[in-house]
Amino acid sequence: MLILAILLSAVLSYLLGSFNSSILVVRLLKHKDIRDYGSHNAGLTNTLRCFGKGCAALTLVGDLAKGIIAVLLSRGICELLHTGLTAQNDVHFIGYIAGIFAILGHVFPLYYHFKGGKGVLVGVSVFLGIDWKVFLCLIVIFAVVLAISK
Repeated sequence: MLILAILLSAVLSYLLGSFNSSILVVRLLKHKDIRDYGSHNAGLTNTLRCFGKGCAALTLVGDLAKGIIAVLLSRGICELLHTGLTAQNDVHFIGYIAGIFAILGHVFPLYYHFKGGKGVLVGVSVFLGIDWKVFLCLIVIFAVVLAISK
């Protein structure tokens, strides 16, 4: 059952990660494709530069949600399939597997011809689902690097 849980978590996390927040937000709000503007990257920084804070904030929420949902979904799958992994029995590794596949889905999205974002926020958000203390450290580092490098 553990192998099945890992496979289901990987596939579902990849498909979830393939929903690119910046592409969806810009398409829904501005009726444009973010990949046609700025650096042509479907990520938060390009969205902020080209379409402003509103679109960037929604992209941020979407990207953060993908990593968290992937981890929580993988834990739920473990419980449903009775794999023996619980919060007391180191369920972290399946969260990392789900996170890796969510990042892969974001970077190489099935729905967008395998051309996506860089996966930074999705990667950081995985830690929020696994260990919030590590997440807080990574968000501070990200904010400092973003502020310095613009």
